[in-house]
Amino acid sequence: MSMESIVSLCKRRGFLFQSSEIYGGLQGFWDYGPLGVELKRNVKEAWWSDMVSGHDDMSTLDGAPLPYSMEGLDCTILMHPQVWKCSGHYDLFHDYMVDCRETKKRYRHDQLNGRWVEAKGQKVFVAVPAGDDELEVMTKRALKFFKLRNKNIDDLKWDGDAVCLTSIDDLSQVVGPDAKTAGTLTEPREFNLMFKTYVGALSGEEGAAFMRPETAQGIFVNFKNVLDSTRHRLPLGIAQIGKSFRNEITPRNFTFRSREFEQMEIEFFCHPDQSHDWYRFWRDRRLAWYHQMGIGQDRLIMREHAADELAHYSVGTADIEYAFPFMAEGEYGELEGISHRGDFDLRSHMEGKLDESTNPLTVQLGEDGKPLYRGSGKDLSYRDDLTNEKYVPHVIEPSAGADRAALAFICEAYTEDQQPDEKGKMQTRTVMKLDSTRHRLPLGIAQIGKSFRNEITPRNFTFRSREFEQMEIEFFCHPDQSHDWYRFWRDRRLAWYHQMGIGQDRLIMREHAADELAHYSVGTADIEYAFPFMAEGEYGELEGISHRGDFDLRSHMEGKLDESTNPLTVQLGEDGKPLYRGSGKDLSYRDDLTNEKYVPHVIEPSAGADRAALAFICEAYTEDQQPDEKGKMQTRTVMKFHPRLAPIKAAVLPLVKKDGMPEVAKEIYLDLKKDFKVFYDEKGAVGRRYRRQDEAGTPYCITVDGQTLEDKTVTIRDRDSLEQVRVKIDECEQVIRERMNS
Repeated sequence: MSMESIVSLCKRRGFLFQSSEIYGGLQGFWDYGPLGVELKRNVKEAWWSDMVSGHDDMSTLDGAPLPYSMEGLDCTILMHPQVWKCSGHYDLFHDYMVDCRETKKRYRHDQLNGRWVEAKGQKVFVAVPAGDDELEVMTKRALKFFKLRNKNIDDLKWDGDAVCLTSIDDLSQVVGPDAKTAGTLTEPREFNLMFKTYVGALSGEEGAAFMRPETAQGIFVNFKNVLDSTRHRLPLGIAQIGKSFRNEITPRNFTFRSREFEQMEIEFFCHPDQSHDWYRFWRDRRLAWYHQMGIGQDRLIMREHAADELAHYSVGTADIEYAFPFMAEGEYGELEGISHRGDFDLRSHMEGKLDESTNPLTVQLGEDGKPLYRGSGKDLSYRDDLTNEKYVPHVIEPSAGADRAALAFICEAYTEDQQPDEKGKMQTRTVMKLDSTRHRLPLGIAQIGKSFRNEITPRNFTFRSREFEQMEIEFFCHPDQSHDWYRFWRDRRLAWYHQMGIGQDRLIMREHAADELAHYSVGTADIEYAFPFMAEGEYGELEGISHRGDFDLRSHMEGKLDESTNPLTVQLGEDGKPLYRGSGKDLSYRDDLTNEKYVPHVIEPSAGADRAALAFICEAYTEDQQPDEKGKMQTRTVMKFHPRLAPIKAAVLPLVKKDGMPEVAKEIYLDLKKDFKVFYDEKGAVGRRYRRQDEAGTPYCITVDGQTLEDKTVTIRDRDSLEQVRVKIDECEQVIRERMNS
């Protein structure tokens, strides 16, 4: 099995494509095709199900010191720049690079290997990029440098084994990977890996921000928010899946080292005295997960970091490593890291960046004797409500890469075997144990992902923000059918919001006037919602459905089209050539049945996930009058989410904390948790627990009472009608599912 074969198959079958491939690609960035996006989504969903939504928080798992809770989070990619100063990334998140003065190429210092070789009375160190074929490449480079032919290969006198360039002090005798002479590499210097950008109308340092290099810091700065809103006790894990960005000097090895990648991280907060036990637990559990997902034990190792390898925040780190095909025999590449981060992060965000060279850790001071990077001043410690002990939790971090995991599963699945063809002749068969299809038009291609717009005045909560998530479909169809498809998508998308619970009196469909249309648009209609911050009778855009014609495909083929021309023609510069050159690639479509060739027209339903969520929150918010336990009328706040949208589908409540009711309730809770997001609550009067679930938007509350112990039935309370019905315990899942889908 070669990496070249796997890469070829990935493109051929639609697993992965080079980003912006028709324009020559952008190094270190990759797009997932139809099969790839499903594989990666399955990896993320398996991780989320096994680590978060399906977690058994009632039992002590094998190897765990005690039961623990898990919650999820989704933080922004752009954060306050002080976050990265206090986390240590601003100062310490760098690699060392060397530049070649001759070729103008740049290399990561620790990713060049080489050997000393002598010929024609000269001895040099031949450096090449590290890899499984590096010895062969060194030989070719040495022959070229000394101007020798292959028949003179014995004239090369090698001295010692291949070593990393970091072990060479004198670079004057080093021949760079693409250089013709020795001594062209510069001395290594620091290169910060964070992508820098600017927020708002100011482009100076006061507007500077960074694309997050890891998802972890968003969890740390939200630790108290999660703790206070969920009422969990420690230990508690907070999980997040999201994009991160690192400006790698030399991205390489397919998706293994990319500049944009997706992480699956847990920050696990625990008592300092139990942290080493939890570290061992998470090491073992994460390794076992990859085995359960089908990776052979002979292809995985667990490697504990030596003291001089540890990151600035780490008390201990172990890497789960996989034998990727691009590694040399016997070598492995990191798949996931499990780090014991101690209290470095929470204390840094409280007090100011800690000095990693001190023991015990103290705040790093500037020349003025004040913290070099000021912390938030917020108390991120935890007080145990049972023991009254107050402490700063320690953190264990299992950090997996969704892209690396997907790549490992692809490599693991790739197989070549011999099978007979129709005539009985043995042929080499490539099998991925997956399926693929070939589509004809019409075809919709969907994507959900983050986008960024540097709004001058973001406002109205999440309605207008600089970072937001889009849910888009680009629907490709025949030009003659495009207006029919435009009407279809307008009606279908409006109906969806009604189905999800938004009243018809709160939604309108507004067709754009000709002078409103975007430069690419043949026609656009907005679905608009009566947000509470709008004036009476006004509406705000929720989703746009655009008929984009063939503007986009033709622009990427021929060059940017001039929107002022009819029919559209390529916009020319002063030299009479295309102002912005297209890719030159043919993006037309040939119908294999009619043999007709045409450039498809595109209909684009483009919804904002954040605006949709805001609209559903606004629509769900209700205040009504309901009697309390004593029959007195009280104002009740209730979130009337459609059951499909409700964050928690059902709550399981024992009427009292005795007489065996909690034990039965916990069994129901764990059984339902396999299929739904459910919540268990035994604290306080049952009426108050109902009210808490009403505020959370939970549509159904399942109550275990005295009758449950007699006949194995429970009551299911409906959030909106307050109706309570008795059902058998083993029918709970079916009843809830039927109600959700009704």
